[in-house]
Amino acid sequence: MKSKPLKKRVVLAHIAPVLSVVTVGLLFLSLVITNHTPQSTLMGKVKYLSSRADSQLLVAFPNPIKVCDGSGVGDTTLSWNVPASTWYELHKGSQTGEVVVQGLGSGSEQVTRVANNAKYVLVGANSVAAQKKSQLGQVYVVHTRDGCAR
Repeated sequence: MKSKPLKKRVVLAHIAPVLSVVTVGLLFLSLVITNHTPQSTLMGKVKYLSSRADSQLLVAFPNPIKVCDGSGVGDTTLSWNVPASTWYELHKGSQTGEVVVQGLGSGSEQVTRVANNAKYVLVGANSVAAQKKSQLGQVYVVHTRDGCAR
């Protein structure tokens, strides 16, 4: 008679971990389907990702850029996802570097002649006149020779 309550406890002990795995799986699936990740992820700061940045708001595609001509530069498209009311500035190199583009809300910009390991930084504020702008994201664009004729 005492074996039935033990089975119930064993089954109940496995429900929470199974639900956690299912929840994580559904979250991952939703991220893949929507191509969007929340700002608070467990991924931390990763310097090089093919199409994601450390804060998940700024991406470069393609990244890495295939450069086969020996020029040392290539082209990519930078895209960002911020609320429509957010004033943004996309800088080259650092938060105070050359402004590539600025405006309101999400968007994309093709950048040409991108050097290897080029850094782009997205900063934002609540308004154009805001004195304090905070970094929203950054991405490093890298080169590859993979797939080039030898």
